[in-house]
Amino acid sequence: MMATGATVLLSEMALVDCSWRSALDMIGMYHPLVSMLVMADPADQPFLEEALKLGVCGVVWKPIQFDAATKLIRTAHEACEERHLLRQEFQRSGSFCLDRHTVRDQ
Repeated sequence: MMATGATVLLSEMALVDCSWRSALDMIGMYHPLVSMLVMADPADQPFLEEALKLGVCGVVWKPIQFDAATKLIRTAHEACEERHLLRQEFQRSGSFCLDRHTVRDQ
């Protein structure tokens, strides 16, 4: 992600070596401005509420409708860009972001 400047991570709900939760933890720790979307089947519905509560930005439903998926990816990209601008504003105003929380200098 660092080499490509990616702003959106698109993940399957279940991966071979990890899960969407591992991927979400990784981007939260190392790339906190990156938005995450998951690709899901209707059978994944029971897991989606938890995923969305933990910070997944949206769901790309299978079978993939490419127009809808493109729009959702664009929206997630814009959210990442907005977070980047917000972080810059916090840094200019004497605040800084830490683990998705804002901390004001004392």
